[in-house]
Amino acid sequence: MKKYLIDTNCLISFITDRDPGQQKIIAKYFEDAADMKCELVIVDLVITELVYVLEKIYMINMKIISNILHSLIETPGIIVHNNFDLSKILRLWPDKIRDYGDAVIASRAAGEKLKVITFDKDFAKQLSQSNISVQRVDN
Repeated sequence: MKKYLIDTNCLISFITDRDPGQQKIIAKYFEDAADMKCELVIVDLVITELVYVLEKIYMINMKIISNILHSLIETPGIIVHNNFDLSKILRLWPDKIRDYGDAVIASRAAGEKLKVITFDKDFAKQLSQSNISVQRVDN
């Protein structure tokens, strides 16, 4: 079974209506996960970033965000990973992966040999240059 590590941008596109094209693309991965055709791994930093964006940018009530997170983690095929390995992160950031949050995602993906799903062209390029498997999706 394929396993993918999903980035914050993809989660935001899935949860919100900010970009219907991206939402449709990423929804297929979530459908496949729910049908146990693949697993989607979400690192704790992605959850933190998601909560921040939903609360501060989209002004969504914390209780609603909490319900979203509960639904997310209860979905079959969704795995949430905790615990950072700072030494792995610092091998990537800031020289190879410019954004700290992206470096956290990349270090976990590299350590577990997971392919990162992202809409972010720059992040995808940095992942490829760091020999980390990437599945860039376009809308």
